[in-house]
Amino acid sequence: MQDVFDQPAPPSGMTPRPANPSRAVVWLALTALLVALALFAAELLLGRARVMDRATTNTRAEADQLAEHAARMMGAHALILRNAEWVVRSQGWDAVAGTSRLFEWLRDLAGEAPEVQSYWLVDATGKVRVSTLRWPVPELNVADRDYF
Repeated sequence: MQDVFDQPAPPSGMTPRPANPSRAVVWLALTALLVALALFAAELLLGRARVMDRATTNTRAEADQLAEHAARMMGAHALILRNAEWVVRSQGWDAVAGTSRLFEWLRDLAGEAPEVQSYWLVDATGKVRVSTLRWPVPELNVADRDYF
């Protein structure tokens, strides 16, 4: 019995011609490749959009958290400075500058807040009256500074 795939031997002197795929097969392969590339590009664009949306949402949430933290921190330090201002108004600059009680209180508060390096209380003339850096405060005037 002869197998269907058995082909007769070519006549002597002739080389067998390689089988060329038909045009339909080539077009089908190219179309499949183009469809695959189009799907890949679409997923790439959609995936990028999803990642960007997620990053935007996360960034907004983190910015809101940082703003809330900053507001709480500034509120706490404003309260501390309002209390220090009350002490100065009730006792006067000379009494406050002459004792280390306000220095110690502010130094302890500054030590509990890692974002604070020091508190300085400055009178209307620019003279530093209390600083949490050291006691007693050296003669220092900040009236010539831009922030004063």
